[in-house]
Amino acid sequence: MASRSEDKLHKLRKELADTYCPTIQSVPILTAEVNDPKSLDRLVKQCDVIISTAGPFWTIGIPVVSF
Repeated sequence: MASRSEDKLHKLRKELADTYCPTIQSVPILTAEVNDPKSLDRLVKQCDVIISTAGPFWTIGIPVVSF
């Protein structure tokens, strides 16, 4: 799981674990800043799949898929 905010992602992962799937707690949390190419590069090198749900896509999604 990745996000710009590690704190928010920890909260979301806990909520998902409590509500749906306790094993999600073992999923690593990664952070990246969409306007920081080095940050995105580090992120994509650690991932097999990237699903971007942030929007608006034309401003936030394009930098991510360019990798």
